[in-house]
Parts: sequence; structure tokens; C-alpha cells
Amino acid sequence: MSDHRPPAAAGLFYPKSPDQLSSEIDRCLRSGPVRDLRGKLIALLVPHAGVAYSGAVAGEAFRHVGHEWDRVVLLGPAHRVRVEGAALWARGSFETPLGRVPIDDALADELLSASPLFQDQRDAHREEHSLEVELPFLQKTAGSCKILPILLNNENPDISRQIGQALGQELIGKKVLMIISSDLSHYPDRETARRVDRTSLAALKRLDADFLYRTSQMILKRGEPNLFCTFCGEAALLAGLEAAKVLGADHMELLRYANAADSPEGDPDRVVGYAAAAFVRTGRKDHEEIAPLDHAAEEELLQTARMSISDAFERKSVARAPLSRHPELNLPDAVFVTVWLGENLQGCMGTLEPREALLEAVRRLARESAFEDPRTEPLSRGDFPAIRIEISILSPARRIPNADAIEPGRHGVILRHGLRRGLFL
Repeated sequence: MSDHRPPAAAGLFYPKSPDQLSSEIDRCLRSGPVRDLRGKLIALLVPHAGVAYSGAVAGEAFRHVGHEWDRVVLLGPAHRVRVEGAALWARGSFETPLGRVPIDDALADELLSASPLFQDQRDAHREEHSLEVELPFLQKTAGSCKILPILLNNENPDISRQIGQALGQELIGKKVLMIISSDLSHYPDRETARRVDRTSLAALKRLDADFLYRTSQMILKRGEPNLFCTFCGEAALLAGLEAAKVLGADHMELLRYANAADSPEGDPDRVVGYAAAAFVRTGRKDHEEIAPLDHAAEEELLQTARMSISDAFERKSVARAPLSRHPELNLPDAVFVTVWLGENLQGCMGTLEPREALLEAVRRLARESAFEDPRTEPLSRGDFPAIRIEISILSPARRIPNADAIEPGRHGVILRHGLRRGLFL
């Protein structure tokens, strides 16, 4: 079996002519400025559709690639062949119309020895486009560095995270850049794609693979018309995110978002989403786990809570909320809703762990606080105009060494002793 892999996507996903391909990639790389990423670049998220559709978005990411890398690890989805763990092309070279790119066989050997999850599985690569379409961009921006192509498609998120942990450990101390190849939503209408994709990217910004997977599953269970996935390279993204965190990534910078309907050839009723993002190590310790909501999002939450209580008087059921145009409201978050009647507590209900989308949780908990808190009588219709509503969104709970670590006015507190538990918001 040959160690050399010839192009499989040339003439399909990108131009076959070297001159035309070179010109097209140059055009994509010139479409915007290089940003100050405010940290050490660890990994890039890039799309892998045809250059005509996603090339400008990919170029936004690849403009930040320099010649300082000894090797580039490419992670992407296997669309054609089932992969149980991580499929490597461990020897030889990949080719595009712009020339050959050598494989980092030494790094491949290290990974194959580190974990049985890594396999030299070339059949998964032979007809796969998800990594090949990134190579012309690398050939233009990364100089003569070696590559290691890795494909994944296992649906078990734990396996993806294990692969990412093992990969990250092997990359410590090396001058390596990771390229994570994944498109976003397939194939809803343009507006649904925008709301789904913005939500997925807001979840990704938290750099938590568990949270990202939970968000994706929650979105898919909604049954949005023609939505088949949130990230087509989800396994690769989960693995890449874990590896990036091992290497110190602590911030995600969204560089550009678009979908297929933004190109002249695109169909607005059936689109694919594309994003370019950078994962960087800033060394900062003060990143907010949950970004503050803007005023419009706060107003939507409060109006949703009030409307839910009002609807209860009309015996209307708690229907599922549509996806908000504010992506933060579509994420699963722990939240408490408190209803006040004058200075008196009418009810306070909530959850300490994320169970549903924030907007849906507020809709449900507002009604429970008004009518089902066992400490008070149910709210009367006559008192409804006088109520005041507070909504408290909880960040993930963390154990602290002592009470001195509590910042009054910023931190809530969960107290546990045996089977007893108390909460101070």
C-alpha cells in the first residue's frame, strides 16, 4: 500500500489547476486583516466545504498561521468510513495541485504507541475531503512544516475526549498547531441556521467539551426542520477542544461566521453553517465563565417569565420556547426565578444543575415560583400586576478552600453537610 496519498477533492471542492487554486486561495487569504488574538495560538476551527462556499471563512482563520510551526495536526470528520477511535495516515505524504506535504511519521509513532485509540487507518483518508481542503491554505501560510492527518467520527463523546487528552499530552513542548475541520449546522433554512450556529458557538466559547456536547444534544432534540447536526465534525471538535485545553487554551475568539446562503450559489432554504475561530492561551485567570447578558436579552427573559405567569391564569400550557435570537438564552444553564409581591416573597424555584435551555427553564420556573412554592399561597390574579421578578443565572459550582474566597455581591454559596443542603444566591 502506497504511503503517498494523491488528491481526492481537486476539481470537486477546490480548483484542479495549480494556478487557479493558488489565485483562489490568495483571494481568500486577502479578504480581511490579521487580528490581535491577545494570546498564544493553540488551534483553529475552520470549515471544509467547497472553496466557493466557505473559502472566505477559512481564509479568516488561516491568515493567522505563520511559519513558526514544526508540525500541524489536522483533526476532521471521516464522512465515508467508520472510525472507532482516531484514524491516522502515519507515513508518506499528502498531495494537492500545489505540491506534496510530508507526514510527521515520528509524531504518528508516538501517538500509535501512546494509546490503542490511535490507528494507522488509511482507508478512512483515501476519499475524504475534510482535511485535504485545508492543505492548500496551509501550503500558502505555514511554509514547509509537516502534518499529521487524523479523522474521527465515533459518536461516543467520552472516546473523543480521551483521544483529545492523549493527543494533548503528546503535543506538550512541541511547536505544533492544531487545525480542527468542521462545518456547523446541516441543512436548515438560513434563519434557523443562524440561531442554531450562534448558540453552538456560544457553547463552544466556554471551552467545556461536556457542555458543548450537552448543548448539541439539546438543540437536536428540539426537532428543528431539516436540522441534521450542529457540528458535522463533532467528534474531531471535542477531541481538539480537549487537546487545546491540555496545551493551555483558555479563550476562544470567533473570527468569522457565515452560511452557504451568503454565497451567490447558496439556497436560503437549505444551508450549511461555517465558522472560523481561534483557541488561544492568554494566561488570564479572570475570564468570565458566563458572559453578562446584554439589556435586550435580560428584557426577553423577564418578559418571558411574566408572560408565562400571565398565561397560567388563562390555563395555557407551558409550550417550548422557540430559539431566541440571543444565543445565550438557548444554552443550558442553572437558574433560579424569584417572584416578589411587594417586599414579600411569593416564590423562588430553580435548579443547581443545567437541565434545559435558559429561556425554557425561566418560562417553567416563573410559573412554579408564582403558584407552586410550598411556603406561600398561589399567586392570585388580582396580585399579578404588582409582582416583581428576579432571575439569577448560576455559573458552574466550584469547591472553595474557605469562606475567605467568597466575594459578597458576586458569588452565590451552596452549603452541604451530609444530606442537607442550603443555597444563598
